[in-house]
Amino acid sequence: MGLSSDQQQALDIQNHGRRNKNLNPLQWDDKLASDAQNWANHLAQQVGHMQHSTSQERPGQGENLFWGWASPGPYKEPYMHAAQGWMNEAAKYHGEAIGQGNDSAYGHYSQLGPWIEK
Repeated sequence: MGLSSDQQQALDIQNHGRRNKNLNPLQWDDKLASDAQNWANHLAQQVGHMQHSTSQERPGQGENLFWGWASPGPYKEPYMHAAQGWMNEAAKYHGEAIGQGNDSAYGHYSQLGPWIEK
């Protein structure tokens, strides 16, 4: 089964940013997507607010959270909006070591790997 238009747009946005840094492209991973959706469902149904999972709950996986809303009707293109929002944080990153700058301003972007895999 192929990706939805929204999923493909999100992947394209992230890979465009990675291409600009000469990094290998990401590939969609159904297991990661399923794990992320399961956590989102858990938050929506049982927790009621944004909360990162523990590293034990997602071994070997990073995690970016995103929320949005729409009125009326369903939120359109949530994957694309999340990816674009995370990539927009690139403008706030100025090459400093992670954890020694304004990490809260570019932390999601940092998870997309703009300085690794060279």
